[in-house]
Amino acid sequence: MLIIGGMAAVDTIYGLGAFLFGIYRLAVIADGSYSAKATQWDCLSGSPFFIMNIGMQLSALMNTFISVDRFIAVAFAVRYRALHFYYVIKAFILIGVYGMISCLAMFASSYLSPPIGILNRLCSGPPFPAWYNIFQLSFTAGIGLLSVLIYIGVYVAHGKMLKAAVHERLNDQQAKRQRRLTVTIGVITVSTCVLFVAPSATIVVCYFAGVPAPFGSALGIMSRTSPIVHFGIYIARQRDIRHAMYRLMTCKHNGSTAPIQTTTSRP
Repeated sequence: MLIIGGMAAVDTIYGLGAFLFGIYRLAVIADGSYSAKATQWDCLSGSPFFIMNIGMQLSALMNTFISVDRFIAVAFAVRYRALHFYYVIKAFILIGVYGMISCLAMFASSYLSPPIGILNRLCSGPPFPAWYNIFQLSFTAGIGLLSVLIYIGVYVAHGKMLKAAVHERLNDQQAKRQRRLTVTIGVITVSTCVLFVAPSATIVVCYFAGVPAPFGSALGIMSRTSPIVHFGIYIARQRDIRHAMYRLMTCKHNGSTAPIQTTTSRP
């Protein structure tokens, strides 16, 4: 469950950024300053916009890593069992390093670039150069599509694994947990493709085609709902996460200091 926890964490960053940015907009509308002029640097440094954008990139990257992890788990089960859970920690560190580098590039490009059009305090447009905006949209759409393609391979390998489990009489409880985790991440991958990858890909394609994206605001809202949908999927399907969240909210501890790991089928 360590991997699911990582996915939940980056979805929380993305969702929290979108929520705080919405609160920021309501605040500037309420105090009547929404029409005041602002530079791209004002919008980036003075609002939670950067949290939302970095969360979007990290969410796409985490989805792809998890798809790769599931593929290794079901296609190369013996090798996967030999992997220590610290490999997941190392992957999380690399994803975090990418997030910091991308965040620095975002702030540097906004600060060093010439003024971008006319912005106000609502910050309706991206507060950084077009090249960075296209990079992040292309990155999230491309890597999100890659995670979907990898997960197709996961389901093919998972079907073969289930047949092997029947013949080898693998532990039923372990097989059920493995299957449930794989299906849960599969559902999340499909919802990511529909709610996250498709809107980003549409915006990128329209940009390169030189035409305005249809229903641009709706596409943006659609992509921001993915963390909420993912949160619902976690709660509905994974009992371990429900119990962990309950213990967190009630400040209870189970007394164990052992890390939670993803489970694999064992003979």
